[in-house]
Amino acid sequence: MVRRRQGDVARLGASAALAAFALAASACTTAPASLPDDPVLTDAPAVNAPADLSGQTLGVRLYDQLRAGDDNVVISPVSLMGAFGVVSAGARGQTRTALLSSLSLPDSPSLDADLGALLRSLEREDGQTTLSVANAVWVQDGFGLKPDFVQSVQRDYGALARPVDFRDAPDEAAGRINAWVSGQTRRRIPELLSPSSINDATRLIVTNAVYFLGDWAQPFNASNTSDQTFYRADGSRLSTPMMYQRGYLRLLETGALQAIDLPYRGDRLSMTVILPRTRGGLSDVEAQLSANLAGWLIALDEEEPRRVLLYLPKTETALSYDLIPQLTMLGMGIAFADGADFRAIADAPLAIGQVVHKTFLRIDEKGTEAAAATGIAVEQTSAPVTPPPTFRADHPFLFLIRDKETGAILFLGRINRPEAPAA
Repeated sequence: MVRRRQGDVARLGASAALAAFALAASACTTAPASLPDDPVLTDAPAVNAPADLSGQTLGVRLYDQLRAGDDNVVISPVSLMGAFGVVSAGARGQTRTALLSSLSLPDSPSLDADLGALLRSLEREDGQTTLSVANAVWVQDGFGLKPDFVQSVQRDYGALARPVDFRDAPDEAAGRINAWVSGQTRRRIPELLSPSSINDATRLIVTNAVYFLGDWAQPFNASNTSDQTFYRADGSRLSTPMMYQRGYLRLLETGALQAIDLPYRGDRLSMTVILPRTRGGLSDVEAQLSANLAGWLIALDEEEPRRVLLYLPKTETALSYDLIPQLTMLGMGIAFADGADFRAIADAPLAIGQVVHKTFLRIDEKGTEAAAATGIAVEQTSAPVTPPPTFRADHPFLFLIRDKETGAILFLGRINRPEAPAA
């Protein structure tokens, strides 16, 4: 299920994601109604996708499950890996195998240390970029978590166990979790839970929040932004603010698509935009993602920067997903059913009852520092003999926000309906 809402945020160039998992008492008559018991949830076998700490494989496989329909899609593989890393640290046997295989994560003794180190390496606050990754474990007061689990997730993932009273004070518990979520995402995701989403069987909620705010290395000039037509996948048209710049950027061109890389200040992080050559070509490009995305990115990174006439729509979108159906199709169904093995978390039988993933994305001209103009000097070159190529994103496109040093995919999705950001 996907739910959309209009954002009312004034900050520029921001992205945020929240992944949350509720573990509930299982294998008893008081199990919550939200715990799936349909056999389809356990019939899908775990798929042995290549192990990948970057999140690229997970992102593409999950995107493939979400791309039906014509709405925008925004997911954060890094956020999902962070939250599931905490959960998988408490899983054993077939449950752990299914979790890690579904996430395309390696089942190795050093996984928690390696994944935790990757997440920490992404964080920065350097005046050019803000990128934070945070985990928390919210546990029913008095519920017996195993000390080894508490110590390991705090050591590897920085996830503190915080007692709350789901059973007798669900309003207060939801309020505390929502306040943490809002703070970690700088109010981009102000609410995760309603008190009604907590029930008598809720024992544990694991949350991960990713927040990113970056300035373009080559900002757009707001005076060049104008309302232009955007052609949606269903053939309809809408008017949207279209940004424009003569950029000096890496551009890959094939018969089916163009891909362009837009670096943020500091050059470690970038947004890659993949645009079909034809207005109705997105589904064909989507069908090639699993086989070709890695190759496209390698080829794009090998291109030399060149002058490009770039048109990119301003947009802001906020999305909410319940990912149990999609993750079940990836082979994770055993974790949602009675018989799930989370005995490294607690002796009581537990199963995952909810998987909530919320994301926020805003694309604007400048980021937070309008005067930043890294790379402007390279524009002082001789005029090209031939006109520069044009990259006009006036129809549905894919995007990734990635860390080039580690290859980690922070955000991945598509824009099929750009919506002007709030003023």
